[in-house]
Amino acid sequence: MTTSKNQSTPAKSAVPFGVLFGVIITFITIGIYYFEVNLFEDKSVGLVINLLNYLILPILLIFLATKNYKEKLNHGFLTLVDGLKIGVVIMLIAAIISGVFNAIYMQFFPELIDDMFRLMEENMIKENPNMSQEQLEQVLSVSKKFMSPWITIPVSMAIFSFIGLIYGLIFGTIFKKEQPHF
Repeated sequence: MTTSKNQSTPAKSAVPFGVLFGVIITFITIGIYYFEVNLFEDKSVGLVINLLNYLILPILLIFLATKNYKEKLNHGFLTLVDGLKIGVVIMLIAAIISGVFNAIYMQFFPELIDDMFRLMEENMIKENPNMSQEQLEQVLSVSKKFMSPWITIPVSMAIFSFIGLIYGLIFGTIFKKEQPHF
């Protein structure tokens, strides 16, 4: 899409909301570590965090960014493609910020990974008492491989972008108002 002097790009609205979302996710992560929340035992906290990160906050922020773009930056107009761009950009930026933060945080506090795997092992033994030691070690080994930033960041970017695509499609459809062509 080419922009004229009177139009703004969807990124102008999406980037600040994406940064905000990334910072919020980062603070949620810090809170989990700081308050030593065991997400394996307190599943209700995990549920609330997942609802916030994948449903409530993305819907709210994509809604606000789409509305902002249409009403304040683009003179009351919004295409479906603009809505999609806003959703994907917000979620992609949030994934990058939170992923990079987690990678850096884990480098400075590697004991957190050890604690997490210890809790994971305890939880797996508790929930699956018949699991052999070999099966347990295999699951933990695979999980450790997936904890690499080279895997977690791209996977987070893909998942978050897909979520942004869905919500962007919804809000792009709701707010769609094309400029008349003369």
